[in-house]
Amino acid sequence: MLETLGLDLIPLVLSHLDRKSLHSVVLSSRYLLEPGLNELWRFIATFEPLIACLPDDLLDFEMNAMDRRVYSLKRPLDISDLNRYLEGYAFRIRHINYDDFRGGDHGTLSHKALLALQITTAHLPHGSLSPNLKRFSWDNARNCETEAGTVAMSLFMPPTLDTWTFGMVEGDWVHQTGLHHAAHHLLGIRSLKIFCSPDPFVDKFIVSSLRTQNLQNLRLAHAPTPLLRHLCTLPKVERMDLLDQTPVSFRYPPGDTPQLPSTDNFRSLKSLRMDSREICALGPVIQYLPSTNCVRLLKAVAYVAARCVEEQALVTVVGVHGNQAAMRMLLLSNSNAQHTEDVDLEQTLDISPLFRLDLEACHISLSNRISIKPQTISQMASAWGHMHLLRLESPAYLDFIRPPVINHRDILQLLVGMPSLRHLSLQFDASQICSDEPVNPKESFPHGLKSWIVGRSPISSPSCVAQFLNAIVPHLKGLRTESFGGYNGSWGKVNELLGLWHP
Repeated sequence: MLETLGLDLIPLVLSHLDRKSLHSVVLSSRYLLEPGLNELWRFIATFEPLIACLPDDLLDFEMNAMDRRVYSLKRPLDISDLNRYLEGYAFRIRHINYDDFRGGDHGTLSHKALLALQITTAHLPHGSLSPNLKRFSWDNARNCETEAGTVAMSLFMPPTLDTWTFGMVEGDWVHQTGLHHAAHHLLGIRSLKIFCSPDPFVDKFIVSSLRTQNLQNLRLAHAPTPLLRHLCTLPKVERMDLLDQTPVSFRYPPGDTPQLPSTDNFRSLKSLRMDSREICALGPVIQYLPSTNCVRLLKAVAYVAARCVEEQALVTVVGVHGNQAAMRMLLLSNSNAQHTEDVDLEQTLDISPLFRLDLEACHISLSNRISIKPQTISQMASAWGHMHLLRLESPAYLDFIRPPVINHRDILQLLVGMPSLRHLSLQFDASQICSDEPVNPKESFPHGLKSWIVGRSPISSPSCVAQFLNAIVPHLKGLRTESFGGYNGSWGKVNELLGLWHP
């Protein structure tokens, strides 16, 4: 049946088959032999395919401490031993990921065998064992065979490589030398992912060793100030992920007169995602964005509870440097917010600096309570008319101390101003809802909201609340409290009356 497909469709079909089925296809039809082999060899995660192409009398193996076969040479390696592999298969490989073979019973080549391969192919172009490779990954931060990985880079990475992922162990000078050497041969990769702790080597590597004129996607642990100054000049970077950003100096104190950087900074950046232990490490990076930036998605996540002044600084910086014409999705979060002496229960976060942005998705969940008053609702309803997802959340322990000051009438105003809203997480005082509650303006309802997290919202009459919700949001599919407090039972009754799942 596959023979009846056009040549342009066959690779697409074959890409959805498992390896056992691909083997059957290759053996069943001469017409499908070449496209089948291309798919079989497209992704390689072990040395086994290469080993299988070598003469039987070349290698012998012994089991190592990890109960894996390690192949070593039984005689000198000659270039003719590689003919079958180089002529029939090497050119088919597009993606190598040696992170995937740490477990299982896959065999590997000894360091000396890899060195012999390197010596034997030294007269061939760089990356001759996979000349058409596009993606190469060898995560040595979690792989003890760093010496093998260093050699493998010169064997398998051609100058035209598109995506490079590697890990690094601090103080592994041989591996770092190999990384510098490999980078000098690359004509200009588009995606770079480095998995390691913050290390000065990474800064020097990106600035001095790598051709970055085509770099579009960058993922690394940390960007200190000198590296940030370099990264913001790269013309094509569209996505940047900082996985463990540590504090650097603000370009100017938050709240002072903004000092906006050159419009040439991060001219192509569309997605900025940052994680850090301390929230004060995130704002300085955002200050490198000019007013004309095209960042559409901004994610900033911290892991330690912070003072209100620190979190307010982050909100203010986002409001100043976010581009109203570009930014659509915003996530500001403290994923481990707990009650500490750093959190002042009397202080609240002012999110009004964000109202100048035309957001479609906004999720704010920080250590300190967000100030949400009736006037805040009015401002949000006016500013965020295209909002699709809105989650404004405070730590659970604060919900007991400070109940919400907005009520169901404010919620009505919010929904009127956000006709596209489908997902909401916002607490309100539902205890004032009565059975004959008017719904105005009538032309704005029913609303299309589909899910609502009400948290610990106060409630008096589940039946009245259910009647109210059925009138204004009849398409609601999920109503959750995400709490274990006393309000859970009452909201559970609301779910039952609406025919929804119990929270």
